Amino acid sequence: MPLSETVSPMNVPEYVVRVDPIHGWPVCYASRRALRPFDFHQHKPLACPENDPFAEGHEDITTPETLAIRPPGSPSNGPGWQVRVIPNKYPALQALAGVGADSASPCQGIHEVIVECPQRETHFTRLEEQQRICVLQAMRQRLEQLSIEPALRHATIFKNHGQAAGASLAHSHSQLIATTFVPPYIRREIDFRRAYRQRTGLDHAQEQLERELREQTRLVEVSPSLVVYCPEVSRFGLEMRILPRSPELHFHRSSPALITELNGLLTRALRRLERIAGDIGYNLVLHTAPFQEDDLEGFRWHWEIYPRIAGIAGWELGAGGYVNAILPETAAKLLRDVSFG
Repeated sequence: MPLSETVSPMNVPEYVVRVDPIHGWPVCYASRRALRPFDFHQHKPLACPENDPFAEGHEDITTPETLAIRPPGSPSNGPGWQVRVIPNKYPALQALAGVGADSASPCQGIHEVIVECPQRETHFTRLEEQQRICVLQAMRQRLEQLSIEPALRHATIFKNHGQAAGASLAHSHSQLIATTFVPPYIRREIDFRRAYRQRTGLDHAQEQLERELREQTRLVEVSPSLVVYCPEVSRFGLEMRILPRSPELHFHRSSPALITELNGLLTRALRRLERIAGDIGYNLVLHTAPFQEDDLEGFRWHWEIYPRIAGIAGWELGAGGYVNAILPETAAKLLRDVSFG
């Protein structure tokens, strides 16, 4: 059944508007837009070229690795690796001048690529379980290394899957950008939760988590340590968030057991998305606390999944609001109902 039929106006309210309490943007839920004609269709399936620069054996055409998961004794910048972290050849920031520098300009930082597998594979969800765990371990390890750099304040890890999500290469990979400042989205989350604590005496993340568990209408999956749900003010159709059930500020301090548990939920969340919407583009983003900040009650690291079912267009860019054809309650039910049998 086409996705548009499952979210037709017969099944959900025709128009709903919600405002994000942290960022202030309004989201207009207009279910009728799921039925509109569409002249542009998905691009051809992702495929890695024969001269794939991220494939094993092509290490000489990439930048030298800053971290790699490989067998002991395996030489750096050669075959034999499982995951490689390398500087981006076309960075968004000027390279940080010197290791251990106390300060740097806002245009300086770290921009790296996390190559998620040695073979020519385009999808994280198709990797073997241990390979996916290695990817998350490499992310955690690289964040831990960067956290001791005095000039760096924060790092964001993100994955652009597919052309619609901004990817320029098909090989399964993520990116890391570490900055000398705390990005606005993260700072607004921190400030809102700090103010909430001062005003109410309550932990905002815990309140949010308990509400989702109590209402259950936006839950997708629950495990002993993590919750997957569709945010109440979702900007994107089938948007999901993965939140720890206990206070976890810094992703790089996560235990190996939590990393393994996260791998299972994250993989199933992405596979649910693929089952419902097909091979669409998506962005996967980690929000973690600034490196040198530890007194942040109410903030927890979390992963956000932004499916690119519909594009960001003029109103979103010019007015600061969003239009979404799928209510999060509807999205959560669709995602929950996916069978892996």
